[in-house]
Amino acid sequence: MHRVVRSDIFHDFPFWRKVEEWDWTTHVVNVAMGIKTPGVLFELNGSPMERESVHRGIDSLMTYHGQAHGMFSGDEWLSGTHPSQGVELCAVVEYMFSMEQLTRILGEGRFGDILEKVAFNALPAAISPDWTSHQYDQQVNQIICNVAPRAWSNGPDANVFGLEPNFGCCTANMHQGWPKLAAHLWMKDQEEGLVAVSYAPCTVMTTVGRHDVAAVIEVTGEYPFKDRIRIHMSLERAESFPLSLRIPAWCDDPVITLNGRELPFQVESGYARIVQHWQNGDRLELHLPMEVRLVSRNMYATSIERGPLVYVLPVKENWQMIRQRDMFHDWELYPASPWKYGLLADTPFEIIEQDMVRQPFQAQDAPVRVKVRGQLIRDWKMEGNNAGNPPLHPDTDGQPITELELVPYGSARLRIGEFPLIGERRRADKR
Repeated sequence: MHRVVRSDIFHDFPFWRKVEEWDWTTHVVNVAMGIKTPGVLFELNGSPMERESVHRGIDSLMTYHGQAHGMFSGDEWLSGTHPSQGVELCAVVEYMFSMEQLTRILGEGRFGDILEKVAFNALPAAISPDWTSHQYDQQVNQIICNVAPRAWSNGPDANVFGLEPNFGCCTANMHQGWPKLAAHLWMKDQEEGLVAVSYAPCTVMTTVGRHDVAAVIEVTGEYPFKDRIRIHMSLERAESFPLSLRIPAWCDDPVITLNGRELPFQVESGYARIVQHWQNGDRLELHLPMEVRLVSRNMYATSIERGPLVYVLPVKENWQMIRQRDMFHDWELYPASPWKYGLLADTPFEIIEQDMVRQPFQAQDAPVRVKVRGQLIRDWKMEGNNAGNPPLHPDTDGQPITELELVPYGSARLRIGEFPLIGERRRADKR
């Protein structure tokens, strides 16, 4: 009975709006951990209903509580789609781990897509660039991080950057995000082949093929900011084995080359499977062209994606210390530049690339930017110490058209990530 109830929550999802009463089944961290439960049960019993429950659950969570950074809201329980509702950092790292386990069990590229979106957007955004402070709750439209009441169940300090704002659980849990991601970047299949789940730079030391040939796989490049990945193979000796490369759903025209020669491939379940007699020194290059996409959200707002990254308007940050310790201080963040910008519906997009730096997740050093055009909106109000709903009919009378530079979501601690659209609305992807 316990098994059926857990799967039923995701198979026939009952939480269609912001939850106003405490319930363990809607606690955002429990949900982030629990979404892998049907997958684990599928591993044990092979029931198609369990596999279906995973997909139906993710679809429902994103429909009723989805946020632009790839997570569903939860401050402390499931909280709807408003871009000023928070999501807890513990839920971010637990959802990443769930996607890693679902990838392992079900072998579908969709979970790698979700994993990357959350890892490269929601995770770095909630942690200071120097890793000495973090938030309990982050917001997509985050214009101020201060001690103040909000329409959340969490305390008034839940969105400040500090040692243990609101509660100490995230202080302990936040550190599992990057190491577990690194541990699951590559996996083995059931034929002693290799599977690339994500393309962050890494080195893999393993064995391959039926004869357990020692192999070192080196992945280089500047992904997820840029779109070319290089894979170098060092093999003890030549060996035949399958290599599966995840092709993200956002990429329409991927190209794979081996030693400069383009390879034919087909994508199944999100992976390009290449069976080859591999040689020591083989070099693969994977080109995943990244196109700017507009994603329609609630109230005709839109978010902007390019590859696995969400792009936001950075708001200049004024960090003010509110508690001093030897090293791990608490900070409020106040805006030092305007935030009330909408996006012209017919804006062109210009991509600006810069050299990679050691810490790319800070706005001033972002290695990729997207130039757009927008206008200041005079009637976009604050509501309850947050940015209010993006106006449905924004008032821009007399406002000049302004060129805006957007940066990756994880680079901006104050930001606008859901924009009101100004002018005739054009069709955008619905996510």
